[in-house]
Amino acid sequence: MKQLLGMTALFPLGSIPLLNQLDEEEVPQAVRTALSKKYPNAKDTLWAADDEMQKFAANFENKDSFADVFFEKDGTWIETALEIELDDVPEVILDNTEEAYPEIEFFEAVMRVERAAQVFTKWCLEMKNLKSHYHTNQMVL
Repeated sequence: MKQLLGMTALFPLGSIPLLNQLDEEEVPQAVRTALSKKYPNAKDTLWAADDEMQKFAANFENKDSFADVFFEKDGTWIETALEIELDDVPEVILDNTEEAYPEIEFFEAVMRVERAAQVFTKWCLEMKNLKSHYHTNQMVL
């Protein structure tokens, strides 16, 4: 099940609208180098960019899951969205989510978003029986 920017389709990262799929040769070398340094094991990478070709995204397989990584044109890292297993979500996040939404049946998707401009990890949980997604910005140390 491979799709371009698969997780961000589920959890749009509104500040970075990416529409244009690219061949790897169209991506600036600085961006490709930044990806290989940050994620040396990235494989089967798909690329996209915004209309102005200023922000780029790589969607790739990361171990047994998928990741979306966003970069500026000069290779500066913006953020990473990592698909994770429910078992990897800290207990405090699950407890708080279940307390806030007692009608939850189960989680359909779980991802962790890390942003360069902010010092926190955002846990994004998608639940089957809610019409919208629940995002928690709790810091986990």
